[in-house]
Amino acid sequence: MKNPRRRKTAKAVAMCALLFGVVSLSSMALAAFVTASGAKASEGGNVTVGVIQKTDVRFEDMNKGELKDFTPVKGMEDLYNVISFDAPLDDNSGRFRYLDDGLGYYEHLSVFLQGKVMPMNFIDKATVKMECHTSYSDAATPIEDAIEKGYIEVLTWEGGGDYLSGPVSLPLTDYDATRDSKTFAVNLGFRWGEAFHHMNPTLYFDDMNENGGGHLSDQEAMDAMKDFVRTIRYGKDYRGEIPEDPSQYPTLTFSVTLTAEIN
Repeated sequence: MKNPRRRKTAKAVAMCALLFGVVSLSSMALAAFVTASGAKASEGGNVTVGVIQKTDVRFEDMNKGELKDFTPVKGMEDLYNVISFDAPLDDNSGRFRYLDDGLGYYEHLSVFLQGKVMPMNFIDKATVKMECHTSYSDAATPIEDAIEKGYIEVLTWEGGGDYLSGPVSLPLTDYDATRDSKTFAVNLGFRWGEAFHHMNPTLYFDDMNENGGGHLSDQEAMDAMKDFVRTIRYGKDYRGEIPEDPSQYPTLTFSVTLTAEIN
C-alpha cells in the first residue's frame, strides 16, 4: 500500500526544487559589455561595466589594454560576468538541489574586476558603483529588499563600503612610478545573508544543525523559498502571483560603473 503522506511530501519537495532551480535561468538575459568610449560591445552575462573618465586619465586592464571586461577567475570562466542566485553545481541531493536548465548556470554571486588607473598625478580618486534592476518595474528595488530581509548581503572589502548606495573609492595599491599608475582588484556582488545563516538556501533548508533550516516542514521551507524568489525578482511590496512559466519571470540585470575624478 502506498504511503499518501510520502507522496504529498515528495510533490511539495519537487515544487520547491523546481521553483528555485529556475531562479537564474530567467535572469540570464544576454547583456552588452560597454565602455564610455563606445568600444564594440561583446556578449556576456547579466552584469555590465562602464568607464567614466576624462581624456587625460585612463583605466587599463592588466595587459595595458583598454579596460572593457571583467576578469575571469580560474574554474569559473563560464560565469565570469554573471551573477546567479542558484544552487551550487555540486548540490545534487536533499529537498532543494541544482537543476540543470540546459544553460549551465549555477551559484555565482560575484564578479571580479582588476586593472590599473593612471596618471595618479591628475587623479583625486577613483570610485566604483553597482546598480541593480528588474524588468518588472523601474521603481522596484528587489536586490535592496532582499538585503533588507537578510536573504543576501553586499560583498565588500576591508575599508570599503556599500557601493549599491553610492560610489565607493576603489582600493588602489602597487604604485608604478614609470607609468604613474596604481592597481585595483575587487570582488563585486553578494553573499548569502543571515536569513539563511550565510548558506545557499538549497543547503540551508537541508541542514539539520541547530542553526540550519532542515528542521522546517516542507510547507514552511516552500513558503520561505517562494518569498525569497518573489522578493529578489519583484521586490518586497509585490503581492501578485508568481508566473508558473519561468520564462515570464522578470529579468535581473546589474551594471558596474568606474569613475576617475580629476583633482
